[in-house]
Amino acid sequence: MRPVRKRSRSLAIWGCLAAALVVIYVVEETDIFGPDVYHDIHGDVIKESRAILAAGFGAIAAVELAHDGATYRFDRDASGAWYYHHHDTPVPASDPHDHVADADWAALIDKAFGVFSRTQYLRNLGSGFDGADYGLEPPILAIGLFADKTDNPIVRYTVGDVEPDQLRQYAWRSDKDEIATIPIYQVENIMQLIAAVRGATAP
Repeated sequence: MRPVRKRSRSLAIWGCLAAALVVIYVVEETDIFGPDVYHDIHGDVIKESRAILAAGFGAIAAVELAHDGATYRFDRDASGAWYYHHHDTPVPASDPHDHVADADWAALIDKAFGVFSRTQYLRNLGSGFDGADYGLEPPILAIGLFADKTDNPIVRYTVGDVEPDQLRQYAWRSDKDEIATIPIYQVENIMQLIAAVRGATAP
């Protein structure tokens, strides 16, 4: 009976993830948040919005997600396809060993990171704030981006509390040391990927 329960659980997880991706697609295509405008802390509109990844995602070789006491590492194989870097015992990211991406997982991970790469800052609070006031110390989610297969990220993001409007969430980036808000659906997109990995690797 256990295989049946595990298969049902896997189907439920994949179903939830598919539903989340549909919501993300509708939000992005219908532009529910309005035109791409960027607001400063005073609410004044700045004409050009700011992408969370100014240089794009193509140069990113690995992504590390940390949530609820666990870390999830995603790398690209020799062909550039994404895979979940899973080991029963911890292995340094720089340890030389090969992996081949599973096609279904590669497509799923690529979709999630593709959506994340289009994240826009919605409101900038600047620097000099206490991260604990925004749920950033400790954060709900931490994201590290790597340009190569090392243990040294080129930038880290942390995600904290949701704003009262339930549409935006506070985030901090290491390279600029500033707090801003990002759309909550972008965070949910990453959380759904973590849920899928947890469901697939659960004993």
